[in-house]
Amino acid sequence: MRKRLIPLLALLVLLPSRAALCQERGGFTLLLTLGYGLQSGGIGEGTSDGLGGLNLGIGGFVSEDTALMFRISGTNVSYQYDAMYDQPRIGGSQSMYKEDVVSGVAVFDVQYWPTSRLNLEIGGGFGFVSSDYLYDERGVGLLGAMGYTVLLRGKYSLQLGVEYAPVVLGGGTINNLGFNVGFQFL
Repeated sequence: MRKRLIPLLALLVLLPSRAALCQERGGFTLLLTLGYGLQSGGIGEGTSDGLGGLNLGIGGFVSEDTALMFRISGTNVSYQYDAMYDQPRIGGSQSMYKEDVVSGVAVFDVQYWPTSRLNLEIGGGFGFVSSDYLYDERGVGLLGAMGYTVLLRGKYSLQLGVEYAPVVLGGGTINNLGFNVGFQFL
């Protein structure tokens, strides 16, 4: 399936979309994204990969180029522990058990469209990290995102995007990075 998905996504990006040049953004907007996620700074050393989350944005356009939104973004990954040292290992085969870690942000942000296809987001709010066994913490959440419209039909937009959502805690920062495919009602 992966062999078929990559050429399809490349084709969608490379094909020009005349409809994307005449977008009419305004009023209510809804954004849903899903993808591949990376998380670092959490349990132990290194980076683990997993689900980029089912991310959500809901809000409204205050002008043709600017929307104010409430956004939820994060990652869901698994770390494996070494049986001998009880230390986290990323993907190791000598594991005793695994630790699932969910980390993300709930923020208010601004989405800005500098061109008819590209949107940028920045926001701040609440951050969280939760794991099966070790901890459950809250902190400051930030969000930086970029989306590119590859297909537009009326007010329905298919986008490829990147989201960076760090969670700043008292003992450090959990970094969440997502590479997503998204749908936005404009």
